[in-house]
Amino acid sequence: MQAIRSQGVKYSFTFRVCLVFILSFAFHSRLAMAQSSASDPQKRWPVGALTTELAGLPLEVWYPAAEGSASGKSPLRYDLRRFLPTAEAQKIPDSAEPFQSCACFADLPIAPELSHLPLVIMVHGTAGFRTASLTQATFLAAQGFLVIAADHPAINLKDILTSLFGLFRADQKGDVERILSALQSNEAAIHPYLQLADTTHIGLIGHSAGGGAVSALGRLPGVKALVVMAAGSRIDAAPGVFSLVMGAVDDQVSNYEAQRKAFQNVAAPKAFIGLNRAGHLAFTDICTLMPASGGILNAAITYGLAVPPLVAKLGRDGCKEGQLEPERSAAIINASIAAVLNDTLRGIPAAEALGGLQASFADIKDFEFSP
Repeated sequence: MQAIRSQGVKYSFTFRVCLVFILSFAFHSRLAMAQSSASDPQKRWPVGALTTELAGLPLEVWYPAAEGSASGKSPLRYDLRRFLPTAEAQKIPDSAEPFQSCACFADLPIAPELSHLPLVIMVHGTAGFRTASLTQATFLAAQGFLVIAADHPAINLKDILTSLFGLFRADQKGDVERILSALQSNEAAIHPYLQLADTTHIGLIGHSAGGGAVSALGRLPGVKALVVMAAGSRIDAAPGVFSLVMGAVDDQVSNYEAQRKAFQNVAAPKAFIGLNRAGHLAFTDICTLMPASGGILNAAITYGLAVPPLVAKLGRDGCKEGQLEPERSAAIINASIAAVLNDTLRGIPAAEALGGLQASFADIKDFEFSP
């Protein structure tokens, strides 16, 4: 009897050892698969989207979704009127097609194999809004990045159309700091998908005034890359932080040479890309909006919105006939940003991808790269 009990204990112990081994193998295999997927630059996920609030700011989130989860679903469309003051929004009818199409789908389940997502924060410019650079956002989310963008108080389109004096209260730098603080606290009130943000691997992307804000945030913990577009501000980056500076040769809002100087004055690693025939808005989707009405600015004027001269100037720069076509600028911008973020946030070397850009895109006038 004692022998039988001893044999049972032996078998029980062996069984437990085998079970632990099997579970451990399964866990590490799943982890390896997730890491392999996350570090594969060719991998593409469907893109999910959600709207939430963080640090008191309305926030749009784009993320890699579970494979097959978009099947049978209709792509999301953003109603641009929600970025206007209520009284002005009511002037624009549905027939004007005030919608922005997204290569994304509302509220898809997040890709289950990705437990920590490198974080990208996008910061809009003066009179901008959180979907102003939607093409960039969805392109990056499809590659496995968690991308977020806020409407920044006092400088977003709705607030600018309400009062230009609010510009003096704008604090985009502080907004980003508050967003990061909220994410790093990982409070229960934060949307579960935002809790997956890897705040040790952060890329900041800013256009125009947003680029100025991003330029001052290169020493925040976790920031590995700055992408500064159409902004000539001095860049303050910690050692090892990659600075990608992108400018438009025909920019009448932010001087092209000032942007080149900002690049020259920041330490490596860094890259500069200058777009030929491009204006200030080449780094956004704004020139592509409401084409049936002759563009978003023309639609605003047609339907009697009160458009300040500053907004009118901003709304035309880069959208003129003969300037760089949006699909061509988007291809350059997306390839450039993806190369830098894949390098700095996912460990996929950028040298080859960046080095081949000028040969691949004839619309790049100036290119410099210092690893």
